[in-house]
This record gives sequence, structure tokens and C-alpha cells, in this order.
Amino acid sequence: MKHYFKSKNKLNIEYFRALMSVAMADGTLRDEEKAFFQERAEELGFPLETIQDMFSSTIDELQSSSSYEVDDVDFLTDIVAMAMIDGELHQDEYDLCVKLVKKLEYTKTDLDNTINALNNLLK
Repeated sequence: MKHYFKSKNKLNIEYFRALMSVAMADGTLRDEEKAFFQERAEELGFPLETIQDMFSSTIDELQSSSSYEVDDVDFLTDIVAMAMIDGELHQDEYDLCVKLVKKLEYTKTDLDNTINALNNLLK
């Protein structure tokens, strides 16, 4: 998963919050997901307290900001990768991805194509 985050400049805190909301969409933030976020926070220079606060936030609270100042294609790929990080794509995660990509004027087909492409890469 590390290759999805090549540039520290592409991530801002709102973007990080959106990724975390995708991870939480299945109702559980697993230990491997928490470890991923803690590692990335350290790597990106986010205060650990900020990440810990996010762990106790709701999905709605995490999505309260809609300012994703990154490349849209990277965002699409990143949210799909985050949803699939635990090896499963739960319906709630998928539904949240649909909602997020619509904000960027992508379609469900764009999302499905990205899911298929990442599945093929993982095989």
C-alpha cells in the first residue's frame, strides 16, 4: 500500500480524514488499518493526537470537510485501496466510495473499473 502515498505534498488532513472514513465504513477500524494510519501520520508529519482523535470520530465527522486538494485519479485509487486494505470490500465501504467519487464527478463505472484494476494488480 505504501506506493499509493509517494508524495507527502499530495495529502492534507481532509484527504486523510476521507481515507479514514472509508476504512471505517464497514463499522470496524481493524488493528491493521489503525497501524496503517499511525504509520502514515508519522510519515506525513501529522501529530499522533490528530490521528487518535480521528479514531474516535464518526464517519460523518470525518467527512465534515470536502476539500480534497489532490489529483482526482489518485484520490479515486486511494479510496478504493483503503476500502480493500483488509482484503474485503464491504457493501458499506463500497457505498461510501460511491458517495465520495460523486463529489469529484466520477461515476460508479469509474469506481468499478478502479476496483477491478486494483483486484487485477493484487492477483
